[in-house]
Amino acid sequence: PRSATTVLQQVVASTHEEATLVAEWAKSRGVERIIIVTTGFHTARARLAFGRSFQSQPTVLLLRASRVSEFDPVAWWHDRQGVRTVLIELQKQFYYRVMYWLGRSP
Repeated sequence: PRSATTVLQQVVASTHEEATLVAEWAKSRGVERIIIVTTGFHTARARLAFGRSFQSQPTVLLLRASRVSEFDPVAWWHDRQGVRTVLIELQKQFYYRVMYWLGRSP
């Protein structure tokens, strides 16, 4: 329900910054469970970033892919935009994993 939905107004530049912002917000309010909705192709990186940001908190994270998306996971390689989306997301996932492995923020 709308009463259980919060939209944070602060502008962020990355998934990592968004996860950090949400973790700080959740901690300040004692939030026990959060549902994070993102696009299907972005779910893996979002899970990585939010998992890192919430690792010291007892908050339960549920990540769900939105059913509304222009990205077609079945035929993404059929058009230039689909290929571009996949390649950029793979680069971002690699970058996030390397930066977290090095103990730095992406």
